[in-house]
Amino acid sequence: MRLKVLLIITLFLIFHASFCQNFRIAGTVIDSISREPLAFVNITYDKSGKGTVSSIDGKFLLNVNDAAIKLLFSYVGYKQKTISLSPPVVGLGNLIIELTSKAYDINEIYVYPGENPAHRIIDHAIQNRGINNPERIGSFSYISYDKMIFTVDIDSLSEPVKRKKKRKKPQDFSRFPQEDYSDTNAQKIIEKQHLLVMESISTRKFIYPDKDKEEILASRVSGFEKPSFVLMARQFQSFSFYENFMSISDKKYLNPLTPGSTGLYFFLLEDTMFTERNDTVFIISFRPKSGKNFEGLKGVLYINSYKWAVQNVIAEASKQSYELITVKIQQKYDIINDQWFPVQLNTNMIFNNIAAETNTRKMKVIGIGKSYLINIRINPELSKKEFNNTFVEVSKNAHEMPEHFWERYRVDSLSAKDSETYRTIDSIGRARHFDRIFNNMETLMTGYLPGRYFNLDIRSIIDYNTYEGWRLGLGGITSKNLSSFFNIGGHFAYGFRDKTWKYGVSINLSLDSRNDVFVKISYLDDLEEAGGLNFLEKEKLFSSESFRNYMVENMDLVQKKQVELGWKMFKYLSLNLFVRTSINTPSNLYSYSVTNENPRFLINQFDFTEAGIMTRFAYKEGFMETPAGNKFSLGTKSPVLYLNIIKGFEWLDGGFDFIRLETRLSKTFTSLRAGDSRIQISTGLVRGKVPYSRLYAGNGSYKSLGVETENSFATMRFNEFLSNRFVSFYFKQDFGRLLFGGDKFRPGLAVVNNIGFGWLNHHEYHNNIEIRTLEKGYYECGLLINNLINQRMFGYGFGFFYRYGPYSFSRIRDNFALKLSFTLNL
Repeated sequence: MRLKVLLIITLFLIFHASFCQNFRIAGTVIDSISREPLAFVNITYDKSGKGTVSSIDGKFLLNVNDAAIKLLFSYVGYKQKTISLSPPVVGLGNLIIELTSKAYDINEIYVYPGENPAHRIIDHAIQNRGINNPERIGSFSYISYDKMIFTVDIDSLSEPVKRKKKRKKPQDFSRFPQEDYSDTNAQKIIEKQHLLVMESISTRKFIYPDKDKEEILASRVSGFEKPSFVLMARQFQSFSFYENFMSISDKKYLNPLTPGSTGLYFFLLEDTMFTERNDTVFIISFRPKSGKNFEGLKGVLYINSYKWAVQNVIAEASKQSYELITVKIQQKYDIINDQWFPVQLNTNMIFNNIAAETNTRKMKVIGIGKSYLINIRINPELSKKEFNNTFVEVSKNAHEMPEHFWERYRVDSLSAKDSETYRTIDSIGRARHFDRIFNNMETLMTGYLPGRYFNLDIRSIIDYNTYEGWRLGLGGITSKNLSSFFNIGGHFAYGFRDKTWKYGVSINLSLDSRNDVFVKISYLDDLEEAGGLNFLEKEKLFSSESFRNYMVENMDLVQKKQVELGWKMFKYLSLNLFVRTSINTPSNLYSYSVTNENPRFLINQFDFTEAGIMTRFAYKEGFMETPAGNKFSLGTKSPVLYLNIIKGFEWLDGGFDFIRLETRLSKTFTSLRAGDSRIQISTGLVRGKVPYSRLYAGNGSYKSLGVETENSFATMRFNEFLSNRFVSFYFKQDFGRLLFGGDKFRPGLAVVNNIGFGWLNHHEYHNNIEIRTLEKGYYECGLLINNLINQRMFGYGFGFFYRYGPYSFSRIRDNFALKLSFTLNL
């Protein structure tokens, strides 16, 4: 009897334990049509609302006590789905749950009897931004595995290409090696491989507020042996969702978690659930309110009641009609040492102006990027000596890392399709020299046409200005293939209007590339703008300021010898020391009185001996350095300050003793509703008696029909005024497309107001020119309508400027200036 009782008890315990054990339920949630994984799907398994959400890759894992349960899957924009699981099913890890999308009216209006319940949650999240923002904590470090693939959307094969009777051979952006452009063949290739796969492993270290360093330890891009663009996967979105403006595809959008956002965004509490910690997760959709026109986002926020932090977010631009690239981002956060921190960032892209074509179909090119953050450390001890102003750099042997290194950090393992892409595209890349092509493109971005030992300066080939007319020539600089320690540069050119040859030569020694220490020796026999103003800055390739160079009228013929020493100091400060001698000869009839006695002694050739320092201070400006050694600025939110101090001497054949002090301050402010406010203030002071060449001739850019040139006086004639002391204030309020709410027609609007004052001592020393000064103040305003014609990448428009105040003309029409505007919409 005792044995029977013991046996029954034992069987009961085993039976009971089998039903009380934890059952593991795992699977993936996907879209029923696209078959793409769905991130952050709400999954609950009992009446209390407990459950989890799918990962950023659509995967989920549940540990439950009951073998027979019902799972409820709910997701914004999709129909709810309930599935029942019984003991034979639980424990499997390959469940595939398909959700079907439903029509979602973005303009649907919800009316609440009182306060919107979502607002209280959003307000709590906004109030706690400071403690939850990972870039506001003392320090952190992590290792990141980034992967991005580019492929084509097979579903877009159903879209026929509208062709004319005479059709050119389709461009094959997808690099298909076969000459068969049939739909069937294209689909076979797409199912077998991607267009491009790129991976990187990097480390990042950060000390609040501005010490930031990321190093690429390993990099791999299909078709390339030494890739330079491995950070693309995360450059399309901000690191965290807590700044006032989120960056997506290099454009800024107002964050819904910004003070005052409840007046601009519509929030809807879609669902709630509970975590295993018994925290509440509020699932809130958001979009700009009807009638509110601003650069906004739409998507879904998952707000966790613990610290009211963002747990997950899905977001994309609310208006995408004119976007070159449609980008959708996803971010997932976990608690690391009681600090919410991003652990995965996804970026999905659709290229709206790039397509791969077959004989009858056009396929959309898409990009899928994933970034996994691992080995996260909160508040580690980091040395500030590890940091400089190069925020991102690539290790020299990043492209040579062995496979076992990759396997150590590769969170998302390579699929058969990924491996096939590497195999196929690598062979094509070697045959078609992809590395050489990309390196050439990188060199082109610096303004040079690449060669093996000599890079040709593109700007030296053909140029134009009002004085010279068309200018043809050649110029360039030796490449790093010849030497990374020095380079030799030079140019020669011929102006067809002034019928004069010009040339220049230089040699540059790089003493310390890390701190940009160099010595440069140069000789110039060329032209310079008379009364011009220069600061320590590189030419802005994509700024309208460069258009003024084409309109300059008054030039000096200059013979100049110069020795220059430059370096970086205190991380954000650039300095250039120089000594130079020059001979300036005016190109007009201007002459200068050496004395004011009668008879006067006039000269029209001026010898200068000068020494000076030029500085540029850009706080928190960071740079990205490529394996080729090129540095590209990542910009700064802080003001940029320039300062020149130049002393003229009467020794070493110098004819003038003077001091020039010049400053410039520029800053862009981005506001919630008004777009970008750009301000620039310039000042100059010359103490001593000097000719026109070393004074300030204003900064006019007037032509009867010209191109809008930022930070200049659009209605001021060239060389209309002369000063030895001046101050200029340029203001531009660029509303962008905020004032026009249409999807198909959204021109940009900008208003401009410029003010200038100037004074001149010793008028009597200047001869054969009309002297006008600016003591009473020069004023002008303008209105620009940009992007009237929008070609996605380029936009064209026009504007009017009006001159008012003490120096306005008596004829009203003479005070107007009509300008064409050109914008680059990247």
